Amino acid sequence: MYEPRRFPILPFVIVSILVLAGIGVFFLVTQNRAQEPEFEPDITSIPQPTPTQTPALVATPQLINTPTVLPTVTVAPDLRFGVVEREDGCIAINELVMRTLGDLNVQTASVLFDDADALYAALAEQAIDLTLCFQDPADRPFLTEHVGFLKTIDAPYFDDGELRLQVMVNAANVVPLREEQPCLMRFLQAMTFDERVDSAESWLTENQATINEWTDCR
Repeated sequence: MYEPRRFPILPFVIVSILVLAGIGVFFLVTQNRAQEPEFEPDITSIPQPTPTQTPALVATPQLINTPTVLPTVTVAPDLRFGVVEREDGCIAINELVMRTLGDLNVQTASVLFDDADALYAALAEQAIDLTLCFQDPADRPFLTEHVGFLKTIDAPYFDDGELRLQVMVNAANVVPLREEQPCLMRFLQAMTFDERVDSAESWLTENQATINEWTDCR
């Protein structure tokens, strides 16, 4: 009786299991590799060479010798003279008086007016201190116009028979001048001119002895 040939089953089963196990292992390894991130080296942890730093160039300031500008000091005059230009020699006399007082360390200033009206209005308002240009009799009306504000000092310092020139001050300054500047008052009262003065320079050169007498305050 014929019997069919039997193949051994156990070895076949074992081989199949091993093959399946190998496939499973391969699959797992492949999955793990796919999930792992690619390795990137941390370059920040690697010591880097220190770069050589070039110091910034600082410009050296250049010293410039700048001249020191001193403020201009304006000295207030002790006396402000008012003048008006007329054919009476007052301008020249005013100049020589101011130069004489300057030699005595009296600071003076001169203000030229267009006419006698402006001159005496300024004197009445104490915009100036005095004038040597009071002309008598031509300027007498201004004494009435500014009554109480103008006052002549002593007698005329020049008289040629036709006109007389006198020193005129603001009435409020008469007492202060006499008490605070007696030498100045003595000088103004002492000066006299026998003839008209046309040039202060030439008169001062020729009459220095007279000036010394007028300014003697002993």
